[in-house]
Amino acid sequence: MTDRTIANRLEELGIVLPSASEPSAKYANCVMVNGLCFVSGKGPAGHPKG
Repeated sequence: MTDRTIANRLEELGIVLPSASEPSAKYANCVMVNGLCFVSGKGPAGHPKG
């Protein structure tokens, strides 16, 4: 078994993820529940590829 992480794999592929923007109101960008990330009101910005 390898010690690869998602961050390592993204780096290997040359993928850089942008930072999350600040919320425009009083709500959370995301909530983690039982290992799942529920994202609210977010989508690709700029000119996404893929």
